[in-house]
Amino acid sequence: GWPAAQWIGVDPAGHARSDQTGVSPIHVMRRSGLHVRAARIPVLEGLGLIRARLAPAAGGGPRLFVHERCERLIESLVRFHYPADRPESHEPVKDGFDHAVDALRYLIQNLDKPGTTSFAQYALT
Repeated sequence: GWPAAQWIGVDPAGHARSDQTGVSPIHVMRRSGLHVRAARIPVLEGLGLIRARLAPAAGGGPRLFVHERCERLIESLVRFHYPADRPESHEPVKDGFDHAVDALRYLIQNLDKPGTTSFAQYALT
């Protein structure tokens, strides 16, 4: 099958600790042996990184290709939008079509701006 992933890019909100366990989802993934990247950048900047890969301004062709089998992602990219009554908003409408775009954004922002993340240990008793 498929080779093992070298790393996974996730929502940086995954650093938040669970109220029940005191452990974050990212900590659980790392404890399981996964290499997790969670670059924290503004939504608008992350969307700009996607746009830059789809249509680079510095010439050359696109650096991001979406396979035709990725029907949900394609539909989400087409239907992704901002509030009609607040055109200046930097936050997209959360209507379900944002989820696939968010996942793509986490991948791209961790490719292009991997940075480093840290977290505090939480002792379980």
